[in-house]
Amino acid sequence: MEKIEIKGDNLIQKGMVIGILLLFLLATLLPAGLYEKTEPSLINQITASVKADELMPLAEMVFKADAGGPYVGIIEEPVIFNGSAWGGEPPYSWYWDFGDGFRSYQQNPQHIYTTPGNYTIFFRVTDSSQGQNKNATDTTWANIREINYPPTAPLVLGATRGVAGVVYNYTFTSTDPEGDMVTYIIDWGDGGESGIGPLPEGITGYINYSWAKEGVYLIRAKTIDQFGGLSPWTTIEIYMPRNKNSLDGSEVTNSELYLEELPTV
Repeated sequence: MEKIEIKGDNLIQKGMVIGILLLFLLATLLPAGLYEKTEPSLINQITASVKADELMPLAEMVFKADAGGPYVGIIEEPVIFNGSAWGGEPPYSWYWDFGDGFRSYQQNPQHIYTTPGNYTIFFRVTDSSQGQNKNATDTTWANIREINYPPTAPLVLGATRGVAGVVYNYTFTSTDPEGDMVTYIIDWGDGGESGIGPLPEGITGYINYSWAKEGVYLIRAKTIDQFGGLSPWTTIEIYMPRNKNSLDGSEVTNSELYLEELPTV
């Protein structure tokens, strides 16, 4: 190939020469017929072949269904199912198969099982795409029991006396006869409420709390398992004296009375 030398300092001239060389290389390397002159040009043909109304928005391309769950329940008691979808083209049509021969066409139906067992749940959502409705599916399961035994009342440990505004740590422990996950529900006696969990049964939950004002407060705590079984309440009185002396006249110290353990019931 003959050597081509670019002379001159004019940048425009150099650019024109480089452009001519690139066109020459394209004409040499591309297969015959691909670069033939046509009207419109090759680029215009490609652009024109993709119509704007045929481009699918990303939200429609990603069409997903979510059946929620897993679900738990007791026979002869309603189980509430929660279905959702995103993407596609609303409005949607809903379909549930509860695994026991019954179906529903609601988004968030209720269903009552009459026999205990583990059921596979099938969920389908159909969108409203013109001329070609699309489906998105999901599966989950439901664990249905004949009876559920509640967890034990929580063992609560922590300070029984202290000073308003100081943060204290409390622990909560409960067991469940069926090994269910448990959640601790706490009423601190001053309008404040807390929850810990869900945790495996027998595993201690930890939480910090402080009271803003002096006074006597009644802590109440109970345990709920994943099937809705509730334990009895555990109740404890907490003393927040108006000064650093306890109610019986003895001085409260950080190393002793603040860290007294609560009774279990």
